[in-house]
Amino acid sequence: MHGKTVTRRLTDAELADYQPMYDNARKLRAPLADLQDLTLQIIEAAPATPVNQHGRRRGRTPARGTKRLKRAPVRPGQAQT
Repeated sequence: MHGKTVTRRLTDAELADYQPMYDNARKLRAPLADLQDLTLQIIEAAPATPVNQHGRRRGRTPARGTKRLKRAPVRPGQAQT
């Protein structure tokens, strides 16, 4: 209430309804922690992505099926957008 945690006791019927969810959450905590640790190990072991002189990552190509947009040529006296 008003942004505070309120503790309440469950009835036996409510506990029976919610118990499978509590059990599943408990079972998922260990594998999730393992995945988080593995992710950090992979990130730490990965070589740094080289950066070119403009601060952009090198070696990246556009996704298949995409085209790079070309700017229209600017004529003398025409404002650039």
